[in-house]
Amino acid sequence: MNKDFFERLIELRHYLHSKPENSGKEIKTAEIVYNFLLKAGFTDISRDVGGPGIIAIHEGEKPGRTVLFRCELDALPLQEDSSISYRSKNPGVAHLCGHDGHLAIMLGLAEKIRQDGANLAGKIILLFQSAEETAVGAKAVLTDPRFRVFQVDHAIAQHNIPGYETGAVLLRKGIFASTSRGMIIRLKGVTCHAAEPGNGKPPTLAMTGIIENITFLPQRELSRLKNVLTTIVYTRLGEIAFGTSPGYAEIMATLRAGTEGEMDILCREAEKIVKEQTQKYNLKSEIEYTEIFPVTYNNEETVAVIEQAARKLDRKVIWLPEPFSWSEDFGYISQKYPSAMFGLGSGLNHPRLHNPDFDFSDELIMPGVDILFQICQELL
Repeated sequence: MNKDFFERLIELRHYLHSKPENSGKEIKTAEIVYNFLLKAGFTDISRDVGGPGIIAIHEGEKPGRTVLFRCELDALPLQEDSSISYRSKNPGVAHLCGHDGHLAIMLGLAEKIRQDGANLAGKIILLFQSAEETAVGAKAVLTDPRFRVFQVDHAIAQHNIPGYETGAVLLRKGIFASTSRGMIIRLKGVTCHAAEPGNGKPPTLAMTGIIENITFLPQRELSRLKNVLTTIVYTRLGEIAFGTSPGYAEIMATLRAGTEGEMDILCREAEKIVKEQTQKYNLKSEIEYTEIFPVTYNNEETVAVIEQAARKLDRKVIWLPEPFSWSEDFGYISQKYPSAMFGLGSGLNHPRLHNPDFDFSDELIMPGVDILFQICQELL
């Protein structure tokens, strides 16, 4: 593929970056993907798979294995703080995780398959998935009747990773990314006049106790577990009414663990903290879990194929000693099929994922396309 094509992919990536859409609402993004695939010569395309997602199929002339490649459509509900010319034009929405770059790489793979994939046997499934960030997209795809008919032999995904040498391939057998879940805690007391706080049951002290104890839970009670992490992401106390002592509070925390067993322990300990604090202050409470991500598990054989592809392209391979603490809903796919996710280093000093000034590195588009196509050649 010539340099001009990669320049067009960069231009497309910049346009996608400027027009981000939140999870489950990637209608225009999906339309761009669909039109690109049509121009690339794909005829077997399914739309609205598991939401606004798209599946494109390439069928080889000879029978062989079925390989799934997945990328994401969605952006984040965050405000970008950047001076780049193609920064987000949608207030409060931004591609601060690099999904725009993952999309560009996958579309480059689609074009390369149509141009250079005549000798590939078997079936290639290109999945452009909705709603990765909210942990509902992969599950929706897996239950879609148009997807359930496939017998997938290998499923593969990649993610850009700041903090590593640009273009390095990051691999790990077993657990690649952690499990996580959102914990919503609702505290219910009794409002009263702010001049007479003793006549009510304000959840203020229980709220502060819960926040402190859950924040330091990994370092205190769970110090024996090295892969657990808690982050308070949102709080609310009462209403904006200076004459009223609050009667309601809400706390949202993200719990992370390296294994499902550690997550069970973490949830039990966090729930214990809530119970202790609400009993201490005579409050009622509710706990709800949302955005549940399983661990992303890498199949050893699939990882070996990615390593072989990387080495044939003379890419530096870095073996990760521990799973990443972040989560991916590709974990649901890895529960069902032999799967592997790998990382592409985006620079030692590159802004971190979800930072307000993050921007996907265009330098990764060409190596990203090349390694995915080399994986096709290894497997098919």
